[in-house]
Amino acid sequence: MDVHVTAPLCFQLALTLAMLWVIVSDTRRYIISNKLNLVILALYTVGIFFLPTDPLLSLAAAGALLFFGLGLFALGLMGGGDVKLLVVLSLWTGWSMATVTFLMLTAISGGVLVLMILLLRFLLPPLCNKLWPQRRLPRLLTRKEPVPYGLAIAAAFLWLLAMDKVPMLVQS
Repeated sequence: MDVHVTAPLCFQLALTLAMLWVIVSDTRRYIISNKLNLVILALYTVGIFFLPTDPLLSLAAAGALLFFGLGLFALGLMGGGDVKLLVVLSLWTGWSMATVTFLMLTAISGGVLVLMILLLRFLLPPLCNKLWPQRRLPRLLTRKEPVPYGLAIAAAFLWLLAMDKVPMLVQS
């Protein structure tokens, strides 16, 4: 097989697995590991040599998102792991419409996520307390806990991957 065909597929698989890791980790522990962000960064660094990209434009996109994300973090609207994840994933989308699409999809999926979690937090605790009075509610179902926004970020990036919208991975 040609490296121009297999390389994008390998990176796409690795990024898909990384997004699944985000979903599991952020749902269970409310943590997006620095190791995971480093893995995504390392994948990008290797990808520079095998995939079409302009690293300077990717760094510009990542820098813009870092600036924006730090503002959201300072306002308490987003966690540090979420900001780091957005930044390393923006390296993959680069300075392109893919980044705008990624941010829009993240916002939309984040809104849906918040509504779903609020609904679950309203409906499930009384039922759980009735069926299992001795068990503590999972953090995800506990009122006034933060929403694991990494799920929305991962869902948005998975959509980009599935729709072949990550510029570096688009096979020409």
